[in-house]
Amino acid sequence: MTEAAEQKNDIRENLTLLSSAYSVLDIARLKDIVSGLQRQMERDCQELTKANEELSRLRDSYQRFLDLSAHVQAKEARAKIGIAMLANISFREYDGEPETRRTRRHAELSENAGIVLGKDAFDLSRFALWRVIREIVRQTGAIRVFELEEHLKEFGIKARRPAVESAIATHPNEFAVRKHGREKYVSLKGA
Repeated sequence: MTEAAEQKNDIRENLTLLSSAYSVLDIARLKDIVSGLQRQMERDCQELTKANEELSRLRDSYQRFLDLSAHVQAKEARAKIGIAMLANISFREYDGEPETRRTRRHAELSENAGIVLGKDAFDLSRFALWRVIREIVRQTGAIRVFELEEHLKEFGIKARRPAVESAIATHPNEFAVRKHGREKYVSLKGA
């Protein structure tokens, strides 16, 4: 070999050694992976411990939120039906209070309760018949079906007896029906 070729080989070897020395730093070593996993696992477990402790503290509040939310939805639905029913009946013979004052009072109560009344808020036809029947029966305890039909007419609902009986029959979890002679009485289940 000539001296120039040897010098070229030496330079090449030196560059290869230098390149190898630097590339060893870039190579992932098992001990680095293991120690990284160990630190990551410790941080994750510490964060999970804190998060689980916080979840435990919040769980009761969250459950209360869910329970209260369901309660509010049921009461709001019932109140909306009541508002619509009251808007569809003439009170002159019942309480003597001027209708404008009563209407203002109902609007104020609704607003304070957070009930949003749309333009069709007083339209009873937008509610299922069985829900309206439930509100009437809730006030009476038990009522004969023919009386129920008459009271529905007072609220502006034109429902024939077969429709009333069908609404009652299709909701056996809500209504209890008992016969007394030829009369059929409706009450709420569990009442």
